[in-house]
Amino acid sequence: MKNKILENDVKRDIMTFLNLYSSKFFVWRQNNAGVFNAKKGKYIFHGLPGVADIIGLTKFGKFIAIEVKATGKKNNQSEAQKEFEKNINEYEGYYFLVDSVDDLEKQLKESNLI
Repeated sequence: MKNKILENDVKRDIMTFLNLYSSKFFVWRQNNAGVFNAKKGKYIFHGLPGVADIIGLTKFGKFIAIEVKATGKKNNQSEAQKEFEKNINEYEGYYFLVDSVDDLEKQLKESNLI
């Protein structure tokens, strides 16, 4: 049976990878999880809808956003995430949709960031 690689595993591995490039990036995990409100019987979300999982700055002050998906699940981007991506691109930031460290490394190299 093939091992399933979970999104949180990919996020952890990407943060470890980015720490190798701490002179080029200042990044952090941006949690946007909902909190269940028992009184209202629903989840309440805080923060910006669609915000990427990892955000920060490049060494030269450009915004960077990395949306992480489980391996093989890059097509599961929500409409809010697509809108966030559109906004980052319009403001000339960097947005990466990735499902592995290798995927991110390839995209960073293509963007001349590493």
